[in-house]
Amino acid sequence: MKNILKIFFVPAIMLFAAWPVVGSVAAAGDPTARPPRVRIGQLVQGRAGGRRLAHVLPSLLSAVASRTTLPVEPEPVIIESFEDPLLFRLPFIYVNFADRADWNLTEVEKQRLREYLERGGFVFIDAGITSEFLRGNTMFGQTHSFPDWEPSPEIRDAFKTVFPELEFQTLPRSHRLFRSFYRGLPDPASLPDSVRDYVIHEKWPDGSYSAVGIKVDGRLAVLATPIISIGWGRDSMGQWTGNISFRIREGAEGLDQRLQTASYGGLRY
Repeated sequence: MKNILKIFFVPAIMLFAAWPVVGSVAAAGDPTARPPRVRIGQLVQGRAGGRRLAHVLPSLLSAVASRTTLPVEPEPVIIESFEDPLLFRLPFIYVNFADRADWNLTEVEKQRLREYLERGGFVFIDAGITSEFLRGNTMFGQTHSFPDWEPSPEIRDAFKTVFPELEFQTLPRSHRLFRSFYRGLPDPASLPDSVRDYVIHEKWPDGSYSAVGIKVDGRLAVLATPIISIGWGRDSMGQWTGNISFRIREGAEGLDQRLQTASYGGLRY
């Protein structure tokens, strides 16, 4: 499961982080010049040190830097709102839904965010999809990654004020986000029976992952998914720093036998 969450996000960075944005500077006419380092932004409302899952984005960006040719800086640039003057220097903005307590955008934010997205910027909202039964507490969406195909109401309403004429749309299985850099999904054959069906049909429905987005001038500019950053974090020794729990739907028949194989300690997925 951890691999699929990384497989999903690496192509997003590859596809959108190098997109030109107003304010970016590139060396022109010098074939020997090193490409500029790509800086990824992270929006955190309030104290940056209190952001959710603080270690996971640097861990993921380090993996991108080591596995791809994209010259990305491993440390994100923290911005507090879409009013930040650094916005137009950052081609890719990552936002954990829980890192913004108030999704009522200011008038300045609406204007700047629309301009940013129309000029090539990209915003990814992690935990921007939260199933209805988890919406009573923001923290539930930080530990449960259930697939759904509509954004959380706060996200839908916020972006409706930015693009009244546009709607979030489900990303089809054929979208290049699901087949860029990594192709296909890990082989689930080694998973126990009690988990395999859940993973295939609920975690990876139709061979993809739950995702919705807004297209601006035909380009995917805003992406929202259930929480996926819980599968990014590694420590300095390369060990995963968190666990992902499964909720298995058991029937009464054969329950005792299925519970005997309900835990899994093999390869990380």
